[in-house]
Amino acid sequence: MKPSQLHEPAKTEVAKPYEEKLKLTEKIIDNFLFLIKRCFVSCSFGKDSMTVLHRIRKHRPDIPVVFNNTLVQHPETYVYLKKMKELWNLNLFETLPVEGWDFFKVADKFGLPDGKKKSDRCCDYLKIRPTQQLVKEQKWEVNFTGTTVLESFNRMFHICERGSSYLTTKGVIKAHPIAYWTEDEVYRYIKENEIPLNPAYSKYKIKRLGCVPCTSYKIWREQLPRMNFKLYKIISERYFDQPLLRSFMKENS
Repeated sequence: MKPSQLHEPAKTEVAKPYEEKLKLTEKIIDNFLFLIKRCFVSCSFGKDSMTVLHRIRKHRPDIPVVFNNTLVQHPETYVYLKKMKELWNLNLFETLPVEGWDFFKVADKFGLPDGKKKSDRCCDYLKIRPTQQLVKEQKWEVNFTGTTVLESFNRMFHICERGSSYLTTKGVIKAHPIAYWTEDEVYRYIKENEIPLNPAYSKYKIKRLGCVPCTSYKIWREQLPRMNFKLYKIISERYFDQPLLRSFMKENS
């Protein structure tokens, strides 16, 4: 999304100076770390969550870090994760999909995600349920994330409605310290603090990380062939009836 596409109050918040937003980020982090000890950070090892993690580690270096291993992330992400775990001595927790489930089993049963509400059943089985189980076991109370309003309309409306921190129905507080940051501001912070960046961004020329076969965003047909043509071929043949596409892939395989 572009800032011009935002609705109020997100548009006003995003337009504020970087320095002002950085102070708000620090205030959100400070408040929760001071008031509630049982906090953790959800980290995809992408630029946004790494920015939040870096800021939090200034106050609590040993904060638990949760990575949802869906088994279909970029190979570079797994290498980068290992590197950063050692470099920052991370207190890392890694979840796996619900037993017996994977991306294709979810897609076969419920269909591919299309970005619409309640279509992301893969997130439910590959990330949400495993995280909820881990949170219950560890008795964590606050979940810091790298979510921003510029990621999607759904996230913008959700944050506008509930704020940058709120209590979920599961009894855990969600806190989004950089909710109103722009992509340029995230990269500015990364550069100023010399944070190593996941190489998948530059290798595949992408703006966001995640599961490689995800079809929930508009440009997945353009992006997936560039990242993994074989996987694109599998998804096209398995879930779509497009003879012309199959012919194109046969000629270019």
